[in-house]
Amino acid sequence: MKRFLICLFSFLFIGCSIAGGAVLLSNSSYSDEYRGGDSSNSENEIEENIEWRPEVTQGDKPTNDDLWTDSGNYATSFAGGSGTLTNPYQIATAGQLAYLAYLINNTTSSTYRSSYYIQTANINLSAHYWDPIGNYNTTFHYFSGSYDGGGYTISGIFTISTERYQGLFGVFAYGTSRVIQRVNITNSDISGTREVGGIIAYIFRSRLRIYNCSVNSNISNNYPGYATGGIVGEAGDYSLEIENCSFSGSVSVSTGSNCRGVGGIVGDFSASGIVKNCNNSGEIIVNADYDTGICAGGIVGECENVVISGCWNSGEVKGADRMGGISGKGGSIVNCYNIADIDGSTSISEICCIGGIVGEIENSDDYLFNCYNTGNLIGYIVGGIVGDNYATVRNCYNFGQLSTFENGGSLGGIVGWSHSIVANCYNTGEIIGGGRINDNIGGIVALLSSGAIYNCYNAGAVSGRSGQVGGIAGEDRVSNSIYNCYYGINCTIQSISGNDSDRTGYTLTESNAKSLSWYTTSSNWNSSYPWDFNYIWQISSGVNDGYPTLRMLTPYFITYDSNGGSGSMGNSIKIYNINITLRANSFTRTGYTFQGWATSSSGSVVYSDGATYSTNADITLYAVWRANTYTITYNANGGEGTMASSTKSHGVALTLRTNTFTREGYTFQGWATSANGSVVYADGARYTSNASITLYAVWSLAVFNITIDWQFGDYANTSISLYYDQYYADES
Repeated sequence: MKRFLICLFSFLFIGCSIAGGAVLLSNSSYSDEYRGGDSSNSENEIEENIEWRPEVTQGDKPTNDDLWTDSGNYATSFAGGSGTLTNPYQIATAGQLAYLAYLINNTTSSTYRSSYYIQTANINLSAHYWDPIGNYNTTFHYFSGSYDGGGYTISGIFTISTERYQGLFGVFAYGTSRVIQRVNITNSDISGTREVGGIIAYIFRSRLRIYNCSVNSNISNNYPGYATGGIVGEAGDYSLEIENCSFSGSVSVSTGSNCRGVGGIVGDFSASGIVKNCNNSGEIIVNADYDTGICAGGIVGECENVVISGCWNSGEVKGADRMGGISGKGGSIVNCYNIADIDGSTSISEICCIGGIVGEIENSDDYLFNCYNTGNLIGYIVGGIVGDNYATVRNCYNFGQLSTFENGGSLGGIVGWSHSIVANCYNTGEIIGGGRINDNIGGIVALLSSGAIYNCYNAGAVSGRSGQVGGIAGEDRVSNSIYNCYYGINCTIQSISGNDSDRTGYTLTESNAKSLSWYTTSSNWNSSYPWDFNYIWQISSGVNDGYPTLRMLTPYFITYDSNGGSGSMGNSIKIYNINITLRANSFTRTGYTFQGWATSSSGSVVYSDGATYSTNADITLYAVWRANTYTITYNANGGEGTMASSTKSHGVALTLRTNTFTREGYTFQGWATSANGSVVYADGARYTSNASITLYAVWSLAVFNITIDWQFGDYANTSISLYYDQYYADES
């Protein structure tokens, strides 16, 4: 069978000559230098950047329906090695790779499940249908080891399209500090139902790192109730880090509902984690003919507690309800860009959210810094950077054209619907509104429902036939919320916002938008968010048509450690000289109360919950816990006297106080948990329960021994016992 060798793309100092400016990415850092030319030929330049992606081809499918794990198809040993970190099992043939799948899928041996493996040659799997390594999420049939592809290729993967968990690996579970690296899949057709991924279909309860991997194949899901991704289908708890990975080809899903994400790198990313320095040039296609709720992105379909840094997309995304060049929904996104079109024209949902970077962000703890878009966008709620947004958006720009449908929609040059802060952003893309009377069309924001806009400008043409149309905001529902913003003469409505037409003095000329002195004049801007041309922005002759471009600086990661607690928290990320607000704690620890963050596991609180972090450095913050205390109250229960309460800490046993209550005619017996209860704790017993409690003294009637001098036959001087009340009765 013809073998195809697809070149891997190293993105070390690759320059993109596009209208939106150029960003240079390396595998380890970001460059401050830029390459580029006049943006007047921007459409051709963008097309050239898309055209470089490799052609996806595939060999002939197997001629019969047998599997590699059927008897006689797989090898019975590896090429060498012992399965340790220093001496991994060696895999050199298709049969040996199938042998690994057989061992995981058909035996209960934990030895092979958690071992180390290395590939030592190119492998072609087209002779039989592939049975993914770890095909069931049960007690035994999953993979939890490490696999090093050695930089070789695996080609000709054909999967059974009616089966769940389809990919090179089906289910990866319960792996701790494991690595999948240097795996390159080419010329394959990986298809299935529910979870489908090029390298791994489903990750569950693992701590895994995937890096230096690529997939150049077709990935499809015939029952999109779950996730589909070019590298990973779905990443559940606990944590996943993906770095320096790329996808080309196509990721597609058929019509279906309740999908959990479609992405070029990861479909659904519900674990905490990082996607770093990854790229997609493949098409992301959702074939939806009704409201499906599907999220699709060039890098990630849907995510939470995830940081996406240094990623870019040149593959068209279309057909879903929430779509973005980087993320369909969710994530904190820094230093990313998109140059491809995002097409929501096939979605019939009027909550269709489209963004050049991300379709929708619901979490106010997320943020979007240093990103740009040059792709053309169409949908109902559209933003050049983000469609519907609750996160802080700062230092972003859009060059792409925004449009909606004949029956209308909301368009914003940076944000569609904004519920947070938008600062230091600009738009030069044309914004073409629809025809509904309640449309919102704005050069920066379509609808500002809360938050504010600081130090932004729009140089693009803004037009709308009806509704609220403005040079900065289409509709502004917040009083005094637009500060030092500018719009140009291309706006058809000469106002800063459609319903705030009396504001004047905010005009923009082409010369000042391309002049460094204009940005560095403090009187032009609100001092809360100054334009930083020392570290963030720069203007270079002949680049970006003279408009500012971004310096992609190395990001700093803030990692949160539960320090004995449970739960998960996504990392935070900051860029040079921009302060961020630390995430609100979401860890829990039974019997303990969160106090704040320390810089070591045994340290004292340095940062309070939600504090500002300003240091330009990576850091791990450890949760500081205070043990809960419980009060033991002593009740005399009819007796006299006082006793101080006791206090115990969570998890620490306490010796109860010795009783000092008295009750005339009664003897103390111990402690009960209710006034009429029986003895539960003896005097001075150990109390171990982690709860506050009231203990009630238990009393019994006193007994008196009385000797009576008398004689009757053989009996004399016999002692008898009388209870307290009998004693007094006889005495009377």
